[in-house]
Amino acid sequence: MEVLTFEGHLVSLLCQLVQNFCFIQTNLMHFLTVLMSEFATSFRWYTMVHADGSISQTFDFLKEHGLQGFITIWPKPTVTALKIIACYGAFEAALQVLLPGKRVEGPLSPAGNRPVYKANGMAAYIVTLVTYVALWWFKIFNPAVVYDHLGEIFSALIFGSLVFCIFLYIKGHIAPSSTDCGSSGNIIIDFYWGMELYPRIGKHFDIKVFTNCRFGMMSWAVLALTYCIKQHHSRMKLMLLVDPLRFLNSAFIGYGVLKNPFILNLSYPFGLRHRGSTIEDGKIENLKAGVLRGIKSYNSLFYWW
Repeated sequence: MEVLTFEGHLVSLLCQLVQNFCFIQTNLMHFLTVLMSEFATSFRWYTMVHADGSISQTFDFLKEHGLQGFITIWPKPTVTALKIIACYGAFEAALQVLLPGKRVEGPLSPAGNRPVYKANGMAAYIVTLVTYVALWWFKIFNPAVVYDHLGEIFSALIFGSLVFCIFLYIKGHIAPSSTDCGSSGNIIIDFYWGMELYPRIGKHFDIKVFTNCRFGMMSWAVLALTYCIKQHHSRMKLMLLVDPLRFLNSAFIGYGVLKNPFILNLSYPFGLRHRGSTIEDGKIENLKAGVLRGIKSYNSLFYWW
């Protein structure tokens, strides 16, 4: 049996301390990221809506009122907010499934799975915006209601996203969609990173496409339209500077949706990094080249505008 010297014991102890510190730091970072991102949303909303955009004013309010102040600035979910979210989510889910699109294959995963997508993002983008404007134009739905209940919508989405992530965590354990799944052995990291690379409901409904490219990206353009319509209702005119900027923002989103297949092909390298998977140097170089092409394309669009 090898007898450790004093220096050996010291090195072993230091290594153990560093390992424990890294473990605590990693878990704390993931936990705080989840926690603070939720608070930051409500903080920014309150600052812009009730504190005239002044961060210091919001901090002064929290400093003066303490925990009660934090509870006060947090908007409460309402039935109206839940209805808006449910209708929008169901509409985008239907478009994802029903609209035609080109078949796009993702990269081959370490487990030998190749995800298949339907690239109908641009069609969904156009249908979403046309439908939204039509609902307002024909006085079926007033988008200004979305603006008026925006804080409540944010709050409902915060709690809803946590519930949804818990669902995905449980699903990854008991009913994974493919063999590209697994646990790191740490519940916090698993909750933060996810249990599956390609989570799906059924065979064709890809959850990552829905949350990122449909529910998420489409809402950016929808909210830009919402702000324009609310401004039109409140001032009966469109500001010459702000609205072109919102239009430009929507154009960027549309271009991103058009490049949906490129985005989908990036899902593998970033998605499995925490599982210890390796990617050949050639694939990494291809990924870098693809990212650079995407950046150049966005820059070209920016300069064109």
